[in-house]
Amino acid sequence: MTVTIGEPLPAINAQTQDGALNLADFRGAKSIVLWAYPKDMTSG
Repeated sequence: MTVTIGEPLPAINAQTQDGALNLADFRGAKSIVLWAYPKDMTSG
């Protein structure tokens, strides 16, 4: 998935170690940093 600066993000729902994360919960926030990386111990 490619996202361009200023473009609205698609709906993102993820499970975290602290529970569920729904990007829509942050709608209206001034800024959001979304950082993703491959799962540990994988080739990706």
